[in-house]
This record gives sequence, C-alpha cells and structure tokens, in this order.
Amino acid sequence: MKVADNKMVSLRYSIKNGQGHVMVDIMNDGPFRYVCGSGGILPALEQNIRGMEQGAKKSFTLLKAEQPGLFEDLYIDVVIDDVSNDIPEKAAASVNNCDGGDCCC
Repeated sequence: MKVADNKMVSLRYSIKNGQGHVMVDIMNDGPFRYVCGSGGILPALEQNIRGMEQGAKKSFTLLKAEQPGLFEDLYIDVVIDDVSNDIPEKAAASVNNCDGGDCCC
C-alpha cells in the first residue's frame, strides 16, 4: 500500500541543518504516526513521501527558499514503517470533523 490521503502512515525520520547538526532524530525510536492529508506534518514533507510504500527509504532536502517559514535548508532521511487503512477513531474524527479542537482545516 502506498502513502496517500486517508492512510495511516507510520514513519521514522531524522532532520539535519546545513551544518550537519541533528535537529530531530527518531530513527531509533518508535515511529511517528499520522493520517496522510490531515495536516499532521509539514506539507513539503508529506509531498516528498507520497507514493512511498512500507519499508521504503528516502533522503531529500527542503530548501528554505522554496518553503515558507523555514529558516534554513533541512536535510531529511525518512523510513516508512507502515501504511494502512486502519485509522484510530480519534484520528478519523479529527480528519473528518472540522468544528474545532484538533481540526484539519
């Protein structure tokens, strides 16, 4: 199954800045889980992982000149641990209900 809207995605990643300093590294931790298309991650990150499948690895750069809000270029390594249709009830509610709280809109 591929990363696409309304799929539960489990991933691990590391982010480095232009000087090579590690800003975030969850490669050796439990995966981060989110519903694709819900606004749970940076849009540019999501764009780069769309279409990836379980077990896929990818490295890419987010350039500050192309990403509003970035203060520096970011170098990202990502591993997709799982992609499924199994969306927890709470996550499904936040994707489908835009009346407050953890709203997707």
